[in-house]
Amino acid sequence: MKSYSNIKGPSNIQEPGKVEDEFASAELIKGFLSSRNPRPPCIPKEIGFQDIAQNWELTAPFSGCKIQVPTKFVVGDLDLTYHVPGIKEYIHNGGFKKEVPNLQEVVVMEGVAHFINQEKPDETSAHIYEFIQKF
Repeated sequence: MKSYSNIKGPSNIQEPGKVEDEFASAELIKGFLSSRNPRPPCIPKEIGFQDIAQNWELTAPFSGCKIQVPTKFVVGDLDLTYHVPGIKEYIHNGGFKKEVPNLQEVVVMEGVAHFINQEKPDETSAHIYEFIQKF
């Protein structure tokens, strides 16, 4: 992965509330939902995309590792990532279960996109609470 900046992390230059103010913009949300650019539009340009190269390097030893803890996966039916070609089949036809052997449940919440905890906080919390009650 290529790094586009020499800055070592977003937190060292981010002003409190700056990203939140930008997120409030309808144009930003429209861009987020329709962009084909791999750079997330919510990250200020001065921050760059620098952590991806470092994260790639730091997580390389875990490549191929399976998630071994009990897991409940919740996704919104309007989440664009859920509609990437092949993703639904991967999630629902056993591919995801191979990577997450203790996957106990997949929930597709209706009428929500990527930020399920903000769009339907009560329903999201209920799913989390129901899951942790098993332990």
